Parts: sequence; structure tokens; C-alpha cells
Amino acid sequence: DFEAGHLRGAYNIPWEDIGCRAFELPARSEPLLVCHDAETAVRDRVAAWFDSCSERCRWQAELLPMTAEVLALGSPLVEKGLGTPGKFLFAASPLLLQSWPLLEALVQQAKALGHQPRALDIGSGSGRDAAVLAAAGWHVTCLDRDARAL
Repeated sequence: DFEAGHLRGAYNIPWEDIGCRAFELPARSEPLLVCHDAETAVRDRVAAWFDSCSERCRWQAELLPMTAEVLALGSPLVEKGLGTPGKFLFAASPLLLQSWPLLEALVQQAKALGHQPRALDIGSGSGRDAAVLAAAGWHVTCLDRDARAL
């Protein structure tokens, strides 16, 4: 159970949701540590899912069973509770990252006037940039021609 103990800074995606939340994973070029229940059947199922991804879409996943030794209480590597709100495994688009200082200044101006900053994300796809903006306090409206993407 994630709340009972997990590696510090970990991000939780329940296994039953992985298929529809894979967009939350980091870029495929980034290493990914996947923690899972210690049972062999669980490890085999997790490994099979990552192996089933085509070569072009395969993550650099390293699997780590969450054993009692890994989750030893008192370890500085282990924490309890929910994950950090607004923390994502993925990064915003390069354009959004490049524009971040300007966007932060706009947020401060809007808040000083008692307003919430607003953003329109056109072609939002899975909504990564929208999620990053919303976590930073923006009211975001998303548009995409493919309704399944939203």
C-alpha cells in the first residue's frame, strides 16, 4: 500500500490504471524505476506490460520489488502518506519551460489584482502542459480535436 510506505519522492499510479495513465510517465528517454508488490506473479505482470511496448515506445524501466527490507521503517529513503500534490513524472513542453519566468510574473500580477490567471491550451493532447499550469495556480481550458486525448 503506497500510503503505508514508499520510497521518498515516489509517484503512485495504481496498476489497474497504468494503461490509461501511461501519459503520466516520464519521457521514454529517461530512466524509470518501477516499484511493485514483491510477489513473483505481480513482477511478471509488470514486466510483461513494459515488454509489450513496441521498441519505439519502450521505457527504460528497472523493476524493484517492495520488500520489507526495502521499506524498512526508519530508513531515510522511505516515507509514508500520499504523494506530493502537483508533482509529476513528466516535464512540461520545452516552450512552456522556456516561458516559465514570464508566466510566473503574470501569476504574481494577476494575484496582486485579486484574479486567478487563465490559460487556453489549444491542441492539449493528454494535457501535460495544462496539468503543470493548473498545479501552478492557473485556471486552464483545454481544446483538442481528438476528444479521446482529453
